[in-house]
Amino acid sequence: MMDAPTVLDWINVVANVIMAIAAVAIPLVIFYMQNKFDEQRRQIGDSNAALLKIIDKRIDERVSPMTVDEADAAYRSALDPNEEIEERIYEFVCVKIIASTNEVAEYVGIDPKKASELLIKLSRVEGRLKQAVFADPATDMDCVWQRA
Repeated sequence: MMDAPTVLDWINVVANVIMAIAAVAIPLVIFYMQNKFDEQRRQIGDSNAALLKIIDKRIDERVSPMTVDEADAAYRSALDPNEEIEERIYEFVCVKIIASTNEVAEYVGIDPKKASELLIKLSRVEGRLKQAVFADPATDMDCVWQRA
């Protein structure tokens, strides 16, 4: 005759069922998590590859080191035409020590009236030049200028 099941028997049965479910569920969960990790790894790899392409492109586009003459030419080309002319006028007056409006216009190759306007700007706005002999620079094209 069979004995009636005891509490320990029931605990044993429940434990066996739980172990059977776990034996099936754990590999499925691990398989699912592994696929998620692989998908994330692929996304990270794709993102890194895209970033590497961008970095390579930026490195290829990077400007090679400039010589002093190239840097000076780039600086001058960045200036607007009047600023470049103003710079040439200032350099000319500094080298010549004193120069008339007509001499400046002839050296730079512009109209004396335009040279007078730029000299006035260099004097009154920027303060880099001053009149060596006081005259009306707007009307006197022989007005003499010097470095301030």
